[in-house]
Amino acid sequence: MEIVLEAKGLGKTYVVGKNNEHEVLKNVNLQIKKGEFVSVMGPSGSGKSTLLYNLSGMDILSSGSVVFNGKEISRLSERDLSELRLNEMGFIFQHIHLLKNLCIYDNIILSAYLSNNKSRKNINEMAEALMKKAGILELANNDISEASGGQLQRAAVCRALMNEPHIIFGDEPTGALNSKSANDIMEMLADINKEGTAILLVTHDVKVAAKTERILYMLDGQIVGEKRLSKYQKGRDDMKDREERLTRWLREMDF
Repeated sequence: MEIVLEAKGLGKTYVVGKNNEHEVLKNVNLQIKKGEFVSVMGPSGSGKSTLLYNLSGMDILSSGSVVFNGKEISRLSERDLSELRLNEMGFIFQHIHLLKNLCIYDNIILSAYLSNNKSRKNINEMAEALMKKAGILELANNDISEASGGQLQRAAVCRALMNEPHIIFGDEPTGALNSKSANDIMEMLADINKEGTAILLVTHDVKVAAKTERILYMLDGQIVGEKRLSKYQKGRDDMKDREERLTRWLREMDF
């Protein structure tokens, strides 16, 4: 299967003060293949979010390499890296980062207009199709203050898909949502993944991770364990069984 993202010997060190160094990532090796759905778990401070930011080029690695679709991102100029993130990656965060001066629809289409790879007609058709699938089309002209957290996160998912990314990065994308909204977002992501988009997300939630097929466990800046589940099948899988199997493994990892 085609490798979308690969890290070799990835390290990240922050300088604290004048002479103190804090090593957050230590020799991380990782591959994400096309169509994989991968989650990263581990205790707070283990390096999960830092890993996500370095893999996506939002932070600059200190050592090693990250190759995305055949391009080593640390060798790209800031402009080329920004274009790569805009056109080939999608991002969903716990804090949704929608612009207050734009309606929900305009927030969703903004990245597509910035990319300038589609006609206005195609952008509008795609946005409407995504919003309809997400169940928020009737909110298109609403301000972001006129929607719930779950609805805004659905809008964020639509925004992440507008440029048809090869991979979606999620940093606690359900962390601020209630259980129903979190489940709705994960069902959306599962559908997206089924269509071939790779997804890598950070989470503390067993219910979220149980819908992914590969779970990586981080501790002290390193990946120290991996659990594989079958590809999630909506409406067919016994979620209680998946969650119980994952919980037992996490206990073995002292989570």
